[in-house]
Amino acid sequence: MNKKIIILTIIVILGVVAVSGCIGGNQNSTNTITFNGYSFEVPREVTGDASVEGSNALLFLGNTTFDIGTNETYGYVNPNELISEGTTENRTVDNITYLYNSQNGNPDFNQENLITIQVFFTKNNVQYYILVHAEKGQNISQIDSIIQSIIKTIKPI
Repeated sequence: MNKKIIILTIIVILGVVAVSGCIGGNQNSTNTITFNGYSFEVPREVTGDASVEGSNALLFLGNTTFDIGTNETYGYVNPNELISEGTTENRTVDNITYLYNSQNGNPDFNQENLITIQVFFTKNNVQYYILVHAEKGQNISQIDSIIQSIIKTIKPI
């Protein structure tokens, strides 16, 4: 009788472990986004895909939008020419230096509640841009983390 109870207990334990592995195991915490021959990873809560024409990627996190592409898509030759105001600084992630500019929205266009972030960087001899539009009060550290994830993981496919 004790032998049957021990065997039954082992079967129940193995069943619980197997079901736990199926429920919680192997869930990816990132989304892979692809566009125009490139791919990158973003956190699962970020949604989006390649734009309709496929030349760039459009992402969404709540009311925040991200536009990611290569500088040649829009003819960005010298990113410094695009930045006219706001706060600009050089930042680095994974030995990749990027130009980071943030500025308040233009009140003439009823954008006083918006923040625009422009990021330009070169990785593997390809120049990329990231443009972010967010409402004031958004979690900027979360936005910066997503930007860094894109910079770290973007690559040709």
